[in-house]
Amino acid sequence: MKPFIVIVHVFKIIDGLARCLLLRRCGKLLAGNWQMVAGKVHEGESAAVAARRELFEETGLQPDRFYTADFLESFYLEKYDIICHSPVFIAFIDQEQSVILSPQEHDEYKWLSIPDALSLLEFSGQRAALIHIEDQFIKKLPNERFLLT
Repeated sequence: MKPFIVIVHVFKIIDGLARCLLLRRCGKLLAGNWQMVAGKVHEGESAAVAARRELFEETGLQPDRFYTADFLESFYLEKYDIICHSPVFIAFIDQEQSVILSPQEHDEYKWLSIPDALSLLEFSGQRAALIHIEDQFIKKLPNERFLLT
């Protein structure tokens, strides 16, 4: 089963605390919805390559460390009448970088604490992924087996 959509949770440490990046959608699809980076996998592209590409296209960010989260977010996509099992990735931004939004997709961003991010996320799969990431990649050192080069 090849993934159709990838999801990237972006984190940086601010004043000793983990902050995650949420983007507010604009346009027709899910306007006003706060979410993490997400996008389609192109033909012939691996999920990991698509995740890095989407991260850069939507935010202008280059990860200093990039992991597979060992988590799939599952949801129904009515537009295509398919059930998506989307791999989740984690991008850590360790060096100072500026967020540059794709204006066709997002009109605002916020670096939030995990509890604040959880309160803004509308979908249970998004919240479950964030809780998993907090437990496995924030509260303890990430398992190096999940580090992608």
